Amino acid sequence: MIRFNADFKETRYKDTVINFDGGFPIVYIGRGSYAENTCIHTYFEISNDEHVHLLYIGRYTSIADNLKIYCDMNHDHRSVYMGVICDYADSSETASFRERLGQTDKRMHRKGMTVIGNDVWIGSNVTLISDVVIGNGAVIGAESVITHDIPPYTIWRGNPAVCVGTRFSEDIINGLQKISWWDFSLDRLKEIESDMKGDVGDFVSKYEPLAADLSAGGNPLEIPNDLKTMVTFIDMESPYPVFCDVIEQFSNKYCDRSANLAVCYYKDSENDLMTMDAISDLIDELRGKANIYPAGIGSGDDEQVICHSNGLILGRDIKNIQRISFALKYGIKLISGVNRPIYP
Repeated sequence: MIRFNADFKETRYKDTVINFDGGFPIVYIGRGSYAENTCIHTYFEISNDEHVHLLYIGRYTSIADNLKIYCDMNHDHRSVYMGVICDYADSSETASFRERLGQTDKRMHRKGMTVIGNDVWIGSNVTLISDVVIGNGAVIGAESVITHDIPPYTIWRGNPAVCVGTRFSEDIINGLQKISWWDFSLDRLKEIESDMKGDVGDFVSKYEPLAADLSAGGNPLEIPNDLKTMVTFIDMESPYPVFCDVIEQFSNKYCDRSANLAVCYYKDSENDLMTMDAISDLIDELRGKANIYPAGIGSGDDEQVICHSNGLILGRDIKNIQRISFALKYGIKLISGVNRPIYP
């Protein structure tokens, strides 16, 4: 069990990473957000090989005290037994803790991703079951239990939580999603302070015509078929990368070539080019089994790439804070790069 707090001292001006012992990133929390006494319930040690944890909180989100997140707590319900028989756990074995207790990864889906969007309000004593995505602007009432994805700007309460309304009309919600004011610079937010504090309808009427909508533009991926396309970004500079697991699992799951994977890297980044060169043999080998396409993009092309995809695969990189915002803006599915399996 891991507890953490995040206040404005840490997040006022920048997206922030909160690390566990040894530098493992427990949570990525966006600029202007806060969380009081949040607890991640997990009964496994944090280690690069064993854990399944991926928690993102967007920008300007308010989380009251005692948020509980149950992360990767599934049992192997297809086995003869689901409990813990201590005599089965031989400390001299090299197998994982789950396997030594008889729980087999191959028979269960290990889920560790939780995504909380931008400008979300979560009341006291809320419980989230991992692998949920809470959309931008949502409201979660105190004492609620959330077990599935929550659409943007909806209001939920209860155990299990049910939708009791929406904050605004559909036109207003679509406008706020398109504007995505949480991605504005701090300077711009200061410039438009009076509009931000004004009527929401007036705000949308003024800023929606100025907002970028890249979905109508060209697709920079240029993948030569119309199959479902997922995108991932290389993260080999991260201390805990998931990239190689993402492409290897894809090649096994989609060996029938029923989907595409775009492997995005920044063609104007020397580090990304060096990484792609180093793993070129691996990618060539996997491309012989599945539709995997290296995609060199500009450093400002993330939004355009994501909005033309069917899914964004997340890794443990703080850059995903804004990529998640793009995905939520266009209704693109978020996929955890640490779940086992990634593609169920």
